[in-house]
Amino acid sequence: MHETELPTVAARPADRQNEPGSPEMRSLRERIAEQYSAPFDVIFDSPQAAVELNPVDRTTAFALLIGPLAFGRISTLTEFDYQAVAIAAVDGFLKGFAKDPEIT
Repeated sequence: MHETELPTVAARPADRQNEPGSPEMRSLRERIAEQYSAPFDVIFDSPQAAVELNPVDRTTAFALLIGPLAFGRISTLTEFDYQAVAIAAVDGFLKGFAKDPEIT
């Protein structure tokens, strides 16, 4: 939270600060989304991506690339191989979106 937002949050009744539709929660959600999407924006907005990838819906890309890793995190499977799953997720993504399906 930015320090200029603190007086607004402090002035709001405590029982309303964490409401799903409150400006504070919406602002926090937006900042989190921006933080996590920034590395993807750098990649997908690059000249190399324009040459090598078909148009990509960012939400679909996040689901395909992060979804399998998030599953491993919430599943608590002790033998979940994050590296193997990450490689498989990227390979699958490239099969679906690469202009040349042989790119890996």
